[in-house]
Amino acid sequence: MSMVQCFVDVLPLRLREYAEALSVYIDKLASEVSTVHADMPRLRSIASKFEQAAGVVDDVAASLDNLAVPSEKELAQVNDRLAFLERRFLLDRPLPDRDEMYYRHAVYAPGLYTGYGASVLPGIRYAFTTNNTSLQSEQIQILYERIQDAIGFLCLPQS
Repeated sequence: MSMVQCFVDVLPLRLREYAEALSVYIDKLASEVSTVHADMPRLRSIASKFEQAAGVVDDVAASLDNLAVPSEKELAQVNDRLAFLERRFLLDRPLPDRDEMYYRHAVYAPGLYTGYGASVLPGIRYAFTTNNTSLQSEQIQILYERIQDAIGFLCLPQS
C-alpha cells in the first residue's frame, strides 16, 4: 500500500462499487432461496445506507484528488477509510461449519465445496443451504451489524 502512496495522494479504491456489489449479492441471494427470510428487507435497507455512505467517501476522495495541494489531515482520513474498510466485515469467530479462524469474512470466503472458488455472503448462504432458520436469522443479523459498523467507520469527521 505504501508503494501506491508514493505516486498518488488518494488511494485508487472506490467504495461505491463495493457497496453496490454488496446490494446485488443480497438481492441475488434473496432471489435464489425458496423462502425469503423476514429480515432480508432490513438487510437490503442497511445495504442501501451503506451505498450512500460509500458514495460520500468516494465524492470526498474525488474532490481531494482534484486539489493541487490537498489537506494532509483530510487525505489521511479518507485513505484510512479506503484502506481499512474491508476489516469491518471480519467476524469475531469463524463462519458456520468452519473451524479455521481465517474463514471469517462476512462478504467473501472460499466456498466449502469449491476449493478456493469464492462464495459471497458465505454465512447466510450456508444457513439457507442447510435450511437452518435460526442460523439464517443469526447470520443475517451478523451481516447487518457488520454493515452498520462499516457505515459508522465511513462517517468522516466534519472539518
